[in-house]
Amino acid sequence: MFQVNVAIADLDAAKFESGQMEDISVWRRSFPAIDFLTRASLWHPLTTYIAAPAVEYRRFNVEIFSRNGGFFELLRVKRLKGGGWATAILVSASYFNNKRGIVLEKIGNSFPRELLSVDKDWVNMKKLKVIKVAQ
Repeated sequence: MFQVNVAIADLDAAKFESGQMEDISVWRRSFPAIDFLTRASLWHPLTTYIAAPAVEYRRFNVEIFSRNGGFFELLRVKRLKGGGWATAILVSASYFNNKRGIVLEKIGNSFPRELLSVDKDWVNMKKLKVIKVAQ
């Protein structure tokens, strides 16, 4: 992918009070454009999110825009009782040839699916058709 722009929204850091949303920089991070991106390019993370020991569940929405199209990723992370984390990922793509739909869904075996059934973003994205992507 060429000329890639990434933004990550930490939905659990966003606060809505009295109809006012707090400063967007608290819960949404944008990163400098990446000129060229391959699978091997991301050998290091863009950022790190710390979860306090009491945090059981985290929700992130990732926006990726490039010359190839736009991609929207829902990343859900659940702390496991025995330690570690389980993840669920759903990615949709909107290509510039008007092809649009889900290109990836990956739910860890230990991830509680009932969390996804009440997640409005997840439920709405699942309404899109699944499209095949060349590997």
